[in-house]
Amino acid sequence: MNPCIPTEDSASPSPGRIIQHRLWFLAMGAVLAVILSGMAWRSLNFFSYHRFYTDSGVFAAVTQHLLAGKTLYREVWDHKPPMIYVIDSLPLALGDASVNAIRYSERFYAVAGILAIFFSLWLAFQNPWLAFVIATGFHLHFYDPEIFQGGNLTEEYGAVFVLIGIFLALAARLGSSVLSRFKEECPPTESIPLPVSPAGVRLISRERWCSFFSGFFFSLAVFTKEPFLLSVLPWMVFLALPDGQAWKSVLCRVLDFILGFAFPVVVFFAYFIWNGILWDWLDVLTYNVQYSLHSRPGIPLLERVNTHFGVIANSILRQSWTFLLLFLIGLAGCAYLPLVKKYQGLPWVCAAAFFLDFSATMISGYEIGHYYLQVVPSYILVTGVGSALVLDQARRFRFPARRLLAVFLLVLLGLDFVPLRNYFNRLSLPGGRAGIGALSQTLREKARPGDTLWCGLGDNAKYYVESGLFSPTRYLYIFEHHFLDTWLSTGREKREILYRELTSRPPAFILLSDKQADRMRRMGLKPLVDWIASDYQKSWEAVEQEVLIYIRKEYPAP
Repeated sequence: MNPCIPTEDSASPSPGRIIQHRLWFLAMGAVLAVILSGMAWRSLNFFSYHRFYTDSGVFAAVTQHLLAGKTLYREVWDHKPPMIYVIDSLPLALGDASVNAIRYSERFYAVAGILAIFFSLWLAFQNPWLAFVIATGFHLHFYDPEIFQGGNLTEEYGAVFVLIGIFLALAARLGSSVLSRFKEECPPTESIPLPVSPAGVRLISRERWCSFFSGFFFSLAVFTKEPFLLSVLPWMVFLALPDGQAWKSVLCRVLDFILGFAFPVVVFFAYFIWNGILWDWLDVLTYNVQYSLHSRPGIPLLERVNTHFGVIANSILRQSWTFLLLFLIGLAGCAYLPLVKKYQGLPWVCAAAFFLDFSATMISGYEIGHYYLQVVPSYILVTGVGSALVLDQARRFRFPARRLLAVFLLVLLGLDFVPLRNYFNRLSLPGGRAGIGALSQTLREKARPGDTLWCGLGDNAKYYVESGLFSPTRYLYIFEHHFLDTWLSTGREKREILYRELTSRPPAFILLSDKQADRMRRMGLKPLVDWIASDYQKSWEAVEQEVLIYIRKEYPAP
């Protein structure tokens, strides 16, 4: 109900009642936002006591070396865009340089993400309760352990940047129409100030800034993980759709978006050129292309689509049957032209975003759980479209809102009792702090000033951060796909660089298991494994998942 619409009791509401309803409307939204923020803050409690997983440990280890003054891609090699290391550098530099500092910073991203989707849904569909329910569904899906695998992931941060970009795009595109609607329903007078909407009058008056910063945050998402480039396209088209404004205004909005997107591009290119690593970064891009092409080659496209859809169905769609039903209603609503017209093409944009995000998950060829975090925002937005369609039809047939809410709760409890129970169990867990393992503790006790460490495979990368030691080679860790031929070097040359840097500056410690040694032999690194066997000796003081510390034989005894 809009407080400016006349009621049965009076032809026009009094100014005091309008202000009262307006303040109540904003207070209710603020309370809902606070509740969501509290839920988001507790998102990480259920795994706050876990140490780094593989990818999260890699990103933290690379950042640790960059903070020590090494240059990305040349002195510290990894194949991710630079934004993930910028994100990790703040907690590692300002905190205690441990996993706990990164976990703490992730809570702020969790709050930013859930508030961004809450206000996006509120702005798009003008219903704070709908926005609250669907934002809670986003929280349930996004932080499910099946896809949120340990946190500190490129997809986690990239999705948050996308959500902020979406909110700003909606503010730039829909803000003027929201304000116009309020003016029509409640003409301003000297005694009645302009009504405030969730878009905010201040945002409306700064439409071009919203467009600029929307492009800026979308660009940050792309520099966190390249497949987020597909997430940009539908929202750029959304900004370009005519909305009754002059074509020059629409063109300025799009140009502002492009300028905002270009700003991080210029900054990172300046960093690449200043440090002389532009060609190294371009080589990383060619590596990522080769990585995608060589991941499970020869699989027909339809089979890949079917496989990835199966993973999305298991890890996202089946998390909640109620939200899946609303998602299907949202997709069907794209064919209902009155709905599309009412929401200015937004149903089509949300559906296009979902299918583009789905396509983005297929680029690598692998079906790893956290890859699908990219799909969750657009999936939830389509769910919001479905919810708006249900509400619109309920109003059309004058179905009471309270009864509709009761039906929704009954359906939710009937279909999704188990996932809801698991969700609230996760939220109820207390937060904790992760410690270090036996290997890291032993390394700390044995290490002397100037000692270095090589962790071998990527599964062991977390030990750099936990021990505080650094690698003597640019290849802090290795996987089989690291030795692909790229623009600047072949796989053979990469193996030779690794061997030369390790043997010329031998680390005091190497972490390795027998199984990992066998993997290295299959990578074509038999000479390196033989060198380790001849120059290092096993230490049985600490063992984690069969991984031992190899100590250099020439290392002085304590």
